[in-house]
Amino acid sequence: MKRLLLITAVMCLFTSKTIVSGRPYYSENKSKPAYDRSYHFAKGIVNLRIGFPWVNTFNFNYQALGEISNIGFMGLSLGVDYLYLDRSFVSVSGAGIMDFLLPFPAPIDYGGIKDHSLSLYGSVSNNHLLIDKRFSVGYGLSFGNDVWNTINHDHWSEDAPQELVEQESVSRQSHSLGLVFPVYYYSKKNFYCGFVYRPMLLQFIEEARWTYQHTVSFDFGWQIRLNKR
Repeated sequence: MKRLLLITAVMCLFTSKTIVSGRPYYSENKSKPAYDRSYHFAKGIVNLRIGFPWVNTFNFNYQALGEISNIGFMGLSLGVDYLYLDRSFVSVSGAGIMDFLLPFPAPIDYGGIKDHSLSLYGSVSNNHLLIDKRFSVGYGLSFGNDVWNTINHDHWSEDAPQELVEQESVSRQSHSLGLVFPVYYYSKKNFYCGFVYRPMLLQFIEEARWTYQHTVSFDFGWQIRLNKR
C-alpha cells in the first residue's frame, strides 16, 4: 500500500504538469491561457471518462479454496458523469483490472506456478467536488465478477520437486456485491488521477455469503465533455 501511495503521488505531480489538452479561455490581457473549470464542472454537464487503472491490488477470500493478496498492473475503465449540481455529480462506470506482471503490454513466458487475479465490475457513485473543484470524493455501490486462477505454466527446472511439477491448475470465480469509493485529483486541463477503493461485502459462488474482500486501483485518465451547457 505504501508503494501504491508513492506511485500515485509521483504520477499525479508529473502528469498534472505535463498534460496539455483541454479547453482554455483567455484572461483579460490575452497573454496566457487559463483553464476554466466550469467547462467540465457545471450543472447540467455530461462528461465521458476514459481511465487506465495502472496499479491494482487484490484481496480475495474463497474460504476452503484459499485467500490471496496480490498486486499487478494494467486495466481499463469507462464512465459517464452527470453534474446535477455545480459541485456534485453522479457517475456510472465499468472497469476491468488485472495483475499483469509488467506496467506495459509485453509478451511474458511464465514458468512454474503463478497466481493470476482479474476483476470486472460496474459501479454507480455519488461524487462531490472540493477545493476549487480540484478534487472529488465519491461513494456508491458496485457489482463485479472476480477471478483468481492458479496456473501451472510448466517450464520447470530439472531439480523442481515432482509434486509441484504435477500440480494441477485451479480456477476460482465468484460474483460480488459491495461499495465503491473513488477519490480523484483534477489537473488544470482534462487529466485526472486518483484511487478507487472497492470493498466487497457479499460474495456469490454456489450460495451467497458475507465476507470481506477488496480491490484498490491507482487510476488515471481523461474526461471529455459530451454536451453544451
